[in-house]
Amino acid sequence: MAPPGQLVIMARVMPVRRQVHGALAPLQLTRVIGHALFPSRNWHQSLSGWHPASRLEALRLACGQLEANAFCFRLDRFVSTGNEPGAIHWTLRSSHGDPLGFPELLAALQRALLANGIQDECGHTAHVTLSYFAQQSIANADIEPVDWVIDNIELVAACGHGDTYRYETIASWPLLPMVHALPTQLSLLAR
Repeated sequence: MAPPGQLVIMARVMPVRRQVHGALAPLQLTRVIGHALFPSRNWHQSLSGWHPASRLEALRLACGQLEANAFCFRLDRFVSTGNEPGAIHWTLRSSHGDPLGFPELLAALQRALLANGIQDECGHTAHVTLSYFAQQSIANADIEPVDWVIDNIELVAACGHGDTYRYETIASWPLLPMVHALPTQLSLLAR
């Protein structure tokens, strides 16, 4: 979480939020974690580091110049890391590692940012954070797969504090069409 006014580029889980809630239901996370579970309106894949509001125009220019293809991120694994109560990290990941197209998106975005005077060498893994503040670990688990097509990016500003913390969209940009098949299509081809 960042101080209000800080800017970041991300892809939001919004298009598949309902499916993710359904896939997580068997884990009963809200019973275990209560209010430490981030509101699903904030679930996202980070694509850049945080930047001050003074970089707004350069960030807009870079996002507008980005040339990268949409891709599918299969969320099918719940992962709990850390041991200290109140600082346990819960995420969603893919059991297959970074999705095809994700490293290319990051590299293209870093080039566009650099062309606009922004050093952004944040290393990102493909994951969606559910909480940084869980009180207890629970076993890592496979979940019902959710195929999330990341086909646009957003430049957002951090707003609020505590329960009101959220990301306000400043602008969004579509990605180019997908070039890789969806994971469900790949499994059909293997038969």
